[in-house]
Amino acid sequence: MNDMVLEINAFLLVLGMINVISYLFAVIVMGITFAKYKYTGHLWMMLGFLMMFVASVMRMTAQVSESMETGQLFTLWFLANAFLMLGIWGLLLALSLSQYDQLPKRAHFITLLVGLLGGLFASSNYVTLKSDSVGINAEYHPVVGVFSLVLLTIFILSVLRPMILKMRKNSSVLMQKHYLSLLLAYMMLVVWIVTVFFTGNATIRIVRPLLLGVAVLTWALSLYFNPLSLALTHTTVKKVIVTSTASLPLVSLDVHTRKEIDAILLTNLLEAMKTSLESLMGKTNALKTIFFQDSVLSFFSGKYVHMTLVLDGPMSSNLELLGRIYIDEFEKRHWKELETTKGGVVMQETFKPEINRILELLDLITV
Repeated sequence: MNDMVLEINAFLLVLGMINVISYLFAVIVMGITFAKYKYTGHLWMMLGFLMMFVASVMRMTAQVSESMETGQLFTLWFLANAFLMLGIWGLLLALSLSQYDQLPKRAHFITLLVGLLGGLFASSNYVTLKSDSVGINAEYHPVVGVFSLVLLTIFILSVLRPMILKMRKNSSVLMQKHYLSLLLAYMMLVVWIVTVFFTGNATIRIVRPLLLGVAVLTWALSLYFNPLSLALTHTTVKKVIVTSTASLPLVSLDVHTRKEIDAILLTNLLEAMKTSLESLMGKTNALKTIFFQDSVLSFFSGKYVHMTLVLDGPMSSNLELLGRIYIDEFEKRHWKELETTKGGVVMQETFKPEINRILELLDLITV
């Protein structure tokens, strides 16, 4: 009998370590992603995963501890749940921020809901801790389940719905591995929330924490390979113009008609405006945005090329992320041609396929 108990404890310890390592890798992956793109949504995701990592360490400590008193055990369990709630709060705010480029009114409701859940988890009137052969079993008051259902509804509306809208708008998303992995992560998170009602079952109680850890790691890896999967924007891009550093047009696109345009005159005008304004501000100040009549002109610079987005509204961090990613992709694909020309004459036919790539990226993030 003692040998069986030892085997169960060893098994639970291994699962706990796998869970903790999953969160740790998720934090590292999101940290790398944020360091590369400096995107606010990625920072919020990293902080959310970090809170979940701390919660998993505390929960594992509570599960394997044999010498803690009941009061200490409950305190540690409460702290684990508190950090878990902070992690969930961070993720939901990250999703809201990424979809609207600002925190919408529902963000206040999310904060209130997570706070109420944290308070319920903190009260011994709503949580009873019991110990059995597979560790600690927390039995929650039905009101906790009601709030969990509300949280699940918000998650579905905030996460699954935008994902499904993307897939409906662009069926090619289903053929991309990072989107499939993201959808898998979302479904695992839904299952994790739903199974809060079945924690009396020992098997579910063992698998449930690991399910969340694997979902978080899968989510982080998906964002690493496709950082745009979080970003959605309501701002309309009217035109996209990519030029060489010598101001020679390489790609000129009217997004509304989805066709190439002759942008030589427009390119010269934009370059003259940008250069004049930068000379007034000083050489060290690179101009990023100009408000011109009913449009907003946003500029991106790489090593070999410049890109201008003509927008119908304010520049968003989501579009900034798209601009940085596209410039990076463009220069990686064409650096040989761009390096060879040294800013001189280039064959524009070489860059024709870029029109489809730009439209593909815009379709992915435009609501």
